[in-house]
Amino acid sequence: MNTFIRTVGLAFLCTCFIGCKTALPEFESFPKIDTHVHVRTTDPSFVEQAKLDNFQLLTITTRSASLSYIQEQLEFAWYQKEIFPETIYYTTTFSMEDFGQTGWQDSVITRLKKDFDNGAIAVKVWKDIGMTFRDTDSSFIMIDDPRFDPVLDFIASEGKSLVAHIGEPKNCWLPLDSMTVKSDLEYFRNHPEYHMYLHPDYPSYEDQIRSRDHMLEKHPDLKVIGAHLGSLEWKNWRNALTGIPILQWTCLPGSVTSRYRTGRKSVVSLTGTRTGCSMEPILAHPKIQTVKS
Repeated sequence: MNTFIRTVGLAFLCTCFIGCKTALPEFESFPKIDTHVHVRTTDPSFVEQAKLDNFQLLTITTRSASLSYIQEQLEFAWYQKEIFPETIYYTTTFSMEDFGQTGWQDSVITRLKKDFDNGAIAVKVWKDIGMTFRDTDSSFIMIDDPRFDPVLDFIASEGKSLVAHIGEPKNCWLPLDSMTVKSDLEYFRNHPEYHMYLHPDYPSYEDQIRSRDHMLEKHPDLKVIGAHLGSLEWKNWRNALTGIPILQWTCLPGSVTSRYRTGRKSVVSLTGTRTGCSMEPILAHPKIQTVKS
């Protein structure tokens, strides 16, 4: 009898699915945007597949230790952009070489202006600010350091966005056997230099978030995209951004889904993919209002 009931139930569900008028659309039929990829190659196959799948891509230029490495990433981006002008977009970033020396801000601003003129639509800052670079007194250089202010003001004045990977998930400060996400465990096992549990003398998780929030307070006109959920993945995501009205987030862990509202429409993010919109509302929108329900 139980087998019969299960069989009938399964047949009923199959009938419902087959007759359903709200079937999912074909994957290629609707536009999608992946706002966080790293295309570091002249091989066109990845972007070609993205185009066939109806994706637009934002390739992220990142890390600030080496201007030559930044240039290498930009050259890959320019190459792909020339072939796929409507499919791929890119960020730039700035080098920390000569940070603190006279003229550093002017040099960075000049380079960013050139990158914007060449097509960059945003600027990336990475966790090496706050976790790697040290000042002359050996203290860590944090993102709210006043020496960044002229650069951040310039980015805001150009109407560009700042993609900010500041700090890390809270798992970063836990031992490996206490981490809650498998990919975090694998990453920090392979990159112990960034596993803060092993470096208790480095800035704490709270220090990283404080510096990020202070930077936001100082630059209310700067549009900031918090990469990887803005390192707030452990909070109730619906309320995580309360009081931070200009922070957007990308690249969600696992299958968590987050909604945010731009000035034009609501869109949905699933593991960093934006659906049903164009690139401009993502990176050139007015201030973001977080959805409360």
